[in-house]
Amino acid sequence: MAAGGGTHTAIRVSGTTQYPAGLTSNYNVLYATGTDGVIGEFNSLLYTTLPQWRTATGEDMISISADPKFINPAGTAATVDLHLQTATSTVCEGKGLTCLPVTLHYDGPTRSSLTPVDIGAHAGPFDNPLLPLLH
Repeated sequence: MAAGGGTHTAIRVSGTTQYPAGLTSNYNVLYATGTDGVIGEFNSLLYTTLPQWRTATGEDMISISADPKFINPAGTAATVDLHLQTATSTVCEGKGLTCLPVTLHYDGPTRSSLTPVDIGAHAGPFDNPLLPLLH
């Protein structure tokens, strides 16, 4: 079990039947590591694989389950860095949708205008290492 007796869960939502009212979930990278890592919890049940999650919820049909390759996801509060590594290492590259009017990253900088966009809260020109990351 995870520290404290729980699981490492990528997503947890309420509901009891497929297509829960008010939920739209797609274009996500759902990833949980460790012995007790699970994709999701729904209707008090745990789902260890993305296909199981899709069947149970009817959601995340275009989502993927893979390590997004954050720069430092396990850092301390001072050193954690959830920006993406380069395109050669991240499954997020080019897998998202343009979400107008979302023009800023979650931590403030302007989102990259490149298309296709990357999944997640950060997008950048990862396919050209000579260009600076737009974070």
